[in-house]
Amino acid sequence: MRVLRWPGDKPEQAPRLAAVGAFDGLHRGHQRVAAELCGRARQHGLQSCLVTFEPTPTQVFSKEPPYNLRLTTEAERLRLLEVFCLHEVCILDFSRPELRATKAADFVRDVLHDWLGAKAICGASDHRMGSDHAGWDELAEIAHGLGMEAIVLPAELGPGGVVSSTKIRELVWEGRMEEAAGLLGRDYTVLAEVEAGQQVGRELGFPTANLAVPAEKLLPPEGVYAGWAQGEALGHGPLEAPGFEGAWPAATNIGRCPTIGENRERTFEAHVLDWAGDAYGAEITVGLMRRLRGEECFPSQKALVRQIADDVAAVRELAAGAYARI
Repeated sequence: MRVLRWPGDKPEQAPRLAAVGAFDGLHRGHQRVAAELCGRARQHGLQSCLVTFEPTPTQVFSKEPPYNLRLTTEAERLRLLEVFCLHEVCILDFSRPELRATKAADFVRDVLHDWLGAKAICGASDHRMGSDHAGWDELAEIAHGLGMEAIVLPAELGPGGVVSSTKIRELVWEGRMEEAAGLLGRDYTVLAEVEAGQQVGRELGFPTANLAVPAEKLLPPEGVYAGWAQGEALGHGPLEAPGFEGAWPAATNIGRCPTIGENRERTFEAHVLDWAGDAYGAEITVGLMRRLRGEECFPSQKALVRQIADDVAAVRELAAGAYARI
């Protein structure tokens, strides 16, 4: 899967089928488009090219969380796209005012047809494009006028209507991880580098991997979460989470650990069950299956340790029940 960047890179001359969108979260609807893109391109002898943006449009236009935060960082989105048969991912620089001001007709002609060499476009029926927010009927008319085919897919439906990144952001923001997973088609995940922490977990008997989560990444409310962790530095674990084989059960705390002290910075720490080692400097993925409880201030460290032990037992049962290999 090649990665092209606009402006700058020059695409090789090849006929392409393109799909355009933010693809933040790469949820079930996005997955359907990517799968159709690959299948149709293969069928017609075209290169499959997924066209997206950095930063995402919601980061640029939305001002308040959770809408200005990302479900997937650029690194996460590219990693999730690796499971498809895409020839290319083309990343457009959305920080450029001229791109943000481009109307749909100009975008299809100048970027997709002329620069990329696309012979066809595909997308969901609810997709809109350009500064004028052109709908699919208008996009199809624009494409046909340039001699391009337009392939429309029905919108992906879930509980409550069309599956959307906006709805998933709201669910994650509220800590409703299982509902978010139903729309994503997998657990909500965080990919980040393990950094040195204050060793609080180790002192309590539950060592943790402290993740340096990018500020743009949407995190759920502070509290304790059941889930899993996966990464090359961790080796091959006993769980088969969708899209993340060889994971380990993990109890994750998002918060400030008020029992330990006041005015602490918020951290994202995962206690990886049944694993011991040093992952400093390595990237790992943490999946968040369920919010077990909110963050609490306990009367003593002893009470905190008892609660952590209960949390770990709950995580072990939940993760094994959901994803343990048979």
